[in-house]
Amino acid sequence: MGELRGARCGVNWGERVIQSDDFVRRSIAEIHGIIREVGWGRAGWEDVTRLMAKILPGSAASIVNYDLTRPSVSAIFATGVEPEYLDSYVSYYVERNPWFDYWGNLPSGKVGVTERDYPSRTFSDTEFYCDWLSRQPHLQAGAGVRIDLDPRKTIFIAWNYEVASAFGYDAPAAAILEGTRTAFREAVQAAHILGERLEGRSRLGHLIEHIDGAAMLVTRDRCVREANVRATKAFAEGSVLTCAENRLGVRGCQPQKRLDDMIQRVLNGVLPEETETFIIGEHVISAVVTAAPNPHASEASLLVPPVPLALVVMKRLAGGAVALDDASLRAAYGLSAGECRLCGLLLNGYSIAEASTMLGVTEGTVRQRVKAIFQKTGTHRQGELIARLAGFTTTVGGLGSENPTPIWE
Repeated sequence: MGELRGARCGVNWGERVIQSDDFVRRSIAEIHGIIREVGWGRAGWEDVTRLMAKILPGSAASIVNYDLTRPSVSAIFATGVEPEYLDSYVSYYVERNPWFDYWGNLPSGKVGVTERDYPSRTFSDTEFYCDWLSRQPHLQAGAGVRIDLDPRKTIFIAWNYEVASAFGYDAPAAAILEGTRTAFREAVQAAHILGERLEGRSRLGHLIEHIDGAAMLVTRDRCVREANVRATKAFAEGSVLTCAENRLGVRGCQPQKRLDDMIQRVLNGVLPEETETFIIGEHVISAVVTAAPNPHASEASLLVPPVPLALVVMKRLAGGAVALDDASLRAAYGLSAGECRLCGLLLNGYSIAEASTMLGVTEGTVRQRVKAIFQKTGTHRQGELIARLAGFTTTVGGLGSENPTPIWE
């Protein structure tokens, strides 16, 4: 508590009077008490932030679970920040927060003070400051402590207040956080264990086993949590899918990147479902990615919620030598004989350059024909066209075209 002796004592901040060591001791005891109640399930993390904001009148307090690798927010509890500002921070400004240059390098368990170490005025020309922080003066200074759980789970306990209040608030805030950081660490570690236990109970094997195709539940970084029998066989075969070190892989750099992007967009909530068609060797593969059901989605009180999972389902549309039903394709879309032949080459996985050689025309001519085919078939991308053409095959590697069987039996 000795660091408080250089601060002003008996300064009136609203209804509370900060009186050095005694004030700090009482505040630590109050926070310890509420953290204990959180541990027993009789209080929530928002009760902790409400108490902290009350201890330093006019301040704001937050407890945030960050994934600093992105960065993004997995869970947040805050008092003293208007809901619309909180929402905009989570959805947009978290990636633009210059304070991460400081907080991101602060050792776990160490208490930091912004006005002493990294004042907000040093980044006053940034988008974050001009459009978000400047509109909330009571957040422009603060103290905090960082607690690391794993590379993707970092808890920040932050206490923010006006720069003008920093002279009277910095020392007591830092001292209180020093006195409570062990209790906070134990509490968030308990929350981490709870999240992992809930995640373990959320097994969906009974669901994915009945899905028509190779179905897998994967994390954001493609760690496979569950896979049905078809997916397991596909991993063993290795012609399209791999599972090295328990990470889902797809043969080919471009298909891999596209699948990664699909998983990220779904788990980021950009789209509820993503559908793509890949050409991998002689295989034409459809991939559908959706967010997996979360039985604990209503558990808003969880500081460390179960890891969100994506459901990836892959099916073979075609494989091996594929023949098109030219008559049906012409009747449906009015394609010429040359356009039908080009469609057959594309469906069998040939590139634009290879198709130009086989057809005896330039690559430019092939590209023009592809554009004409897009227009006639109402498609916009080659993958979309391949998926459309798969319905006009006469042989699909021995599979019926009307109801393609799963990619691996």
